[in-house]
Amino acid sequence: MRSGYGASMPNGRPLVLDDNATGAAAMVTIPLFALGWAAVGALYLTVRVLAALHAPVAGSELWSLSGAWAAHAGADDARFAGALTQAVAAASFAFTESPLAARFAVVILGACGMAVAVLRLRPAVGDGPLLTAGALLALDPFMVALGGSASALALDVPVALLLFAFSLRAPAAPWPWALLGAAVALSGPLPLALAFAALAAGLVQGRFPKPSMAAFTTAGAVVGVIVASFGFGFARVGVAVPPADLFAASFDAPWSTGAAGAMALLYGWPVLAAGGGSAVWFLLRWLRDGIEPPPAVRLALVWGAIGLLWLLTAAGAHSWAVVPAVSVPGALVAGAAAPSLWNALYTADWRLARVAVPAAGLLGASAALFAFGWAFSRPHGSAPLALVLAAGVLAMVALLAAARPTRPAALVLPLAFGCLWLVAMTGRAAAPAAPEPLYSPAATDQGRVIRAAALELAAGHGRVAVHPDLVDAVIWPLRGSGTILVTDRPTPDVAVYLAPVEVAPPEGFLPLEGSWALLRLTEPPDTPRAILRWLASRNVHPSRDVPVSFAARPAP
Repeated sequence: MRSGYGASMPNGRPLVLDDNATGAAAMVTIPLFALGWAAVGALYLTVRVLAALHAPVAGSELWSLSGAWAAHAGADDARFAGALTQAVAAASFAFTESPLAARFAVVILGACGMAVAVLRLRPAVGDGPLLTAGALLALDPFMVALGGSASALALDVPVALLLFAFSLRAPAAPWPWALLGAAVALSGPLPLALAFAALAAGLVQGRFPKPSMAAFTTAGAVVGVIVASFGFGFARVGVAVPPADLFAASFDAPWSTGAAGAMALLYGWPVLAAGGGSAVWFLLRWLRDGIEPPPAVRLALVWGAIGLLWLLTAAGAHSWAVVPAVSVPGALVAGAAAPSLWNALYTADWRLARVAVPAAGLLGASAALFAFGWAFSRPHGSAPLALVLAAGVLAMVALLAAARPTRPAALVLPLAFGCLWLVAMTGRAAAPAAPEPLYSPAATDQGRVIRAAALELAAGHGRVAVHPDLVDAVIWPLRGSGTILVTDRPTPDVAVYLAPVEVAPPEGFLPLEGSWALLRLTEPPDTPRAILRWLASRNVHPSRDVPVSFAARPAP
């Protein structure tokens, strides 16, 4: 079978099952691509459902849910941006205080959007490249963390891929563009970046949007902005453009304890490397050999360039939400290059490589054994020996890359290492331990204890009050606690007072025994030893709680 990128894929053969249970031959033909899509779809849903069930409320989701709860309660909060996912969360709070309902609603919406995008992309891209890209998107840890959350950014990837599909294969009728325009207006900045990329790519090639398409898209976007500005009926937020507002927030909102650049390298380097390497390969063929990339690749390259500029600009910001702006188009470009990579591996000279590749893999495994032993100060550990063995691996890979017939085989070990790393990071995103940098800052489980204790102590004795510096931090953990007074000088009717730990309890209040915290912070590992320890055991990585002062007025 020929893929949509002109390269032969070896998985077009059907799987034939012979059923003779009734004595008659019944042939059931199942295309291998169908099995592949079933596997990728199951993987996509499984990891996101696991994340929805097990991930703490953290990062951009904590920020978004705090704003959604404030809107549900009728309070003003700048964190309510009017995004669709925030409206879903605010609506779910009418019958539950748990984030699970909103999370599962978003997972279902995202899965439906991805399915429609895949159906429209298959004729334009081909099953082989799209399956590879789909597997990378399903496993990307940042997309797992977003896709299993109720963050305001949770639907960015599905909406962006719908826009990508519609840009390549426009629908016959113009009305779907109105829905897509509204979806882009009610999402985060990722689809907006693609919209700019599609417009720029079209203008460079002299292609202009059809008047009907432009009119319907603009009308849908305007309706989306109006709906967002009225907060879906929950809270009027003024003129709100969620993609622009959330883009600005990605630079200064506390969505991550680690910086965007560090988090991208720690969790997402396999997808970024695959996309970057594939992009360089396509560009070199274009410039050197005059082989123009397919339309989907050209659009993904422009989109990725905009995302890379955004990532470089926000590399020091405490928000990894920018990383998918590079990894999503990177996955699409890597998928497009996959058929050619497969053919290169299939036609490579394996007479030397079949010995060198396993030998290099054995050296790499030995290097890892000594490196992990050194990280945990065990007797068999040795950093110098690990470095020597790693140098041997690099030398063997370089030897394979030096000869043209064996050059494709030099990619086997990097691909295997990247796949192992990606699967490990996906597991951390789907079933995180408590100290997980991907989910930081995170709401502590103790927040529920603080809420219950505060309500019990204040019952019949007065009100709950918080210091102004803690207002943003208490919205989510103290949800459902009634009206809370915000003051730095508690009035006589205040029975319970929460403040930063450096603020002394007001006169007449006694601090409650114990350590109290509303937030947990987990920094990413920043040294080779710390990274190795973090890779080997998720529970040894340090985290710290942000303490608060919890004081109560003695009951009369």
